[in-house]
Amino acid sequence: MKISALYVYPIKSLGGISLDHAQLSDRGLQHDRRWMLIDEQGKFLTQRTFHEMALLQVGIEDSYLTVRHKTKDLGQLSIDLHPQQGQEIQVQVWNDIMMAWLIDEKAGEWFSHALGQTVHLVYMPDQSQRFVKEKYAIDGDLNSFSDGMPYLLLGEASIADLNSRMDETLTIDRFRPNIVFEGGEPYAEDNMDEISMGSSTFVGAKPCIRCNLITIDQATAQAGKEPLATMAGYRRIDNNIYMGMNLLLKEGHEIRVGDEILVKSWREPLFA
Repeated sequence: MKISALYVYPIKSLGGISLDHAQLSDRGLQHDRRWMLIDEQGKFLTQRTFHEMALLQVGIEDSYLTVRHKTKDLGQLSIDLHPQQGQEIQVQVWNDIMMAWLIDEKAGEWFSHALGQTVHLVYMPDQSQRFVKEKYAIDGDLNSFSDGMPYLLLGEASIADLNSRMDETLTIDRFRPNIVFEGGEPYAEDNMDEISMGSSTFVGAKPCIRCNLITIDQATAQAGKEPLATMAGYRRIDNNIYMGMNLLLKEGHEIRVGDEILVKSWREPLFA
């Protein structure tokens, strides 16, 4: 098995960026979900509710994040990739409340126009610490603005098996992984415990519970019933549907496409 693709999502719930190598930070891939859109109450925005967020594509050019709308001519927004300061405000992701910096209001105006409602862009500076839930953490692990865990691993074989069960073919961007690998059996990631990738080592924290976000077509922002309807038939335990493994970093500084993946230990099977 080896890494076949890497993706970073600098702004939570917006389009991801494909990388050939990635630096590892104390809270995920470098730049991953360090920016976020919030409403006027400081609560995070997500594709689950605002499907059109899928049409906002993020890029990195020199020392800037760039954002453009995939289907509308709104011009290109540029955001400093390394903010130095901002107004401190409290923001909320699910039940977690943390400090963030309010970024240039011109950016907020651009996003408000794109989404048709008043929103603001915030950034998580290093001094803002959001901890992974204690029952999953190794040693005080940190998280960014991601839903709950800093890394998500997914196998190409798993997506291929899912697609073989449906009439339509889904692309992997529906599932928003950080690390994609080739080789191995479908859903092998379900049972991975300690994993080395190149010179870095990760620990499987918990299988990823999937929500309605994976039903949103990332090219059109249209939502449907698939793949949750199909997955419910064979990937459900109690009321949860699983796909992918959430990881924590044990040691390392970088991973690359092509790095060999070696499973050092396995978990108890998720599905018997």
